[in-house]
Amino acid sequence: MPMKKILLVILAIVIVIVAWYCLSKNNLFVIKKSVHTNRQTYSNTSSGIEFQYPKNFSGNVWAPIVRPPILTIVSNPQNPIENGCPDLKDTNYSLEKTIGQTNNGLKYFLYRWEDVGAWSLYSLYCYVIQGKTDYYVFDFAIRSHSGCWKGQCGAYCETQFEQECKDLNRLKDIENPIREIVSTFKITK
Repeated sequence: MPMKKILLVILAIVIVIVAWYCLSKNNLFVIKKSVHTNRQTYSNTSSGIEFQYPKNFSGNVWAPIVRPPILTIVSNPQNPIENGCPDLKDTNYSLEKTIGQTNNGLKYFLYRWEDVGAWSLYSLYCYVIQGKTDYYVFDFAIRSHSGCWKGQCGAYCETQFEQECKDLNRLKDIENPIREIVSTFKITK
């Protein structure tokens, strides 16, 4: 049993290294310093896209499952949710849908879904931005402790993270920063 875990960890490390090498070799994402000191700018010159992402976007009682967020370019007329947010396509529940706009006037749709498992709350946020010919899809997955809500301390009672858990404000700490990331998205070509 421990040997399987070791092999899985080694495989995961190899996948990350190969992905990093391929992305850096093709110069897909370039990280630049931002005017905002707490943000980085991610740009993809070959796809002509750019967005800003906070340097510190997590806490001790919650964190994104993937950093930076996954951005997928989906050709129209393909389904942007199935191809950009694959975790949402298999949900048998109705998705909450919101309409908004980026700082550059691009219209987006937000599809949202949550589920609880293993003492954690998993929140999925799928932003679909309509470009001229493609969809640009941000896929955010956030894991937080299911006991951190409405001033409760959940599993963090009498720990160093008790107050953070009690003070967690999902709108202020998680949803507004995600909306800010999406609002900075722009097409550069």
